[in-house]
Amino acid sequence: MKTGGSSDLFLSNERGEAWYLERLDSEYRSALTQVLSVLPGQSTPVEQNQTGLLSLPSLVCKAIGIEIERAVTISTAWRLLYSAVYLLDKIEDREISGKLSQYDTGVLTNITTGLILQAEIALVNAVARKESSIERGAHFLIAFNQMALAVCAGQHQDLSSSNITIDQAWEIAAGKSGAFFALGCRLGAYAGTESSETVEAFTTYGHCLGLLIQLANDVEGLWGEYNDLSRGKVTIPVAYALEVLPPPEKDKLVRYLDSPNTHQETTIRQLILTNGALVYMALEAEKIKQRGKKVLDSLSLNQDPKKQLESMLDQIACFTQIQ
Repeated sequence: MKTGGSSDLFLSNERGEAWYLERLDSEYRSALTQVLSVLPGQSTPVEQNQTGLLSLPSLVCKAIGIEIERAVTISTAWRLLYSAVYLLDKIEDREISGKLSQYDTGVLTNITTGLILQAEIALVNAVARKESSIERGAHFLIAFNQMALAVCAGQHQDLSSSNITIDQAWEIAAGKSGAFFALGCRLGAYAGTESSETVEAFTTYGHCLGLLIQLANDVEGLWGEYNDLSRGKVTIPVAYALEVLPPPEKDKLVRYLDSPNTHQETTIRQLILTNGALVYMALEAEKIKQRGKKVLDSLSLNQDPKKQLESMLDQIACFTQIQ
């Protein structure tokens, strides 16, 4: 399979994504284009940070002080992967709406597969375009696939486990969102520096960012049309409630999670909130945010992109305080 060279092997849509064209069916390519045009959206507070999240590798390169041209193809791969994981999460949580609702879940799942493969091809192409050495290209691919497996494992546990402890809920968050955003920062750092310390520092920052995103999503998931409670999903605040509730109230919550119903949803939500779940989430978010900032402070970085990275921590952490 050819992966480099001729620019006519790539198609760029209005958002700048690119993917491999050779032997790609026109209808499938059209579906990929249409889905990318609406992903990710801005339906949640966290998604309002999408510009920064979609540009993580480039932003890391800017912070290090490296020309972002060294990370163009890597950034393309990240955007494709981000969109794929975003869509897959929507499918698995049954939150498909808007333009996406024209496709059934089988078609959408197939589209996510195509986006993931295009992302991997883009990483290979980074070597062909000499944006990275063969050794670094191998690192990108290994890190990419290790992350994908970690996310799949975390998502499997999230979808298949009904009796999740608070420790397990944190493990799922680390395996899913933590590992995913750690990869975005690691790719950018590895494209921009030879320093293993800097790479590991940005990997830690990305992990903190991912955990904050998961916390914010879990808090928001207590409300709304497609909320987690209506599906009986055990998220971090729910797992915390199960940990601290006295036996009668815990039994009530367990019964509800086994068989969720709209009549009890408000009561169950109040049960979770009045027992300190939001306070717990806010305190944990503050600790994670400070850890992320400490990592950035340990590095010699350009100030403007550093402030952007710090701002993402601040903005996403504050969403855990939604009342």
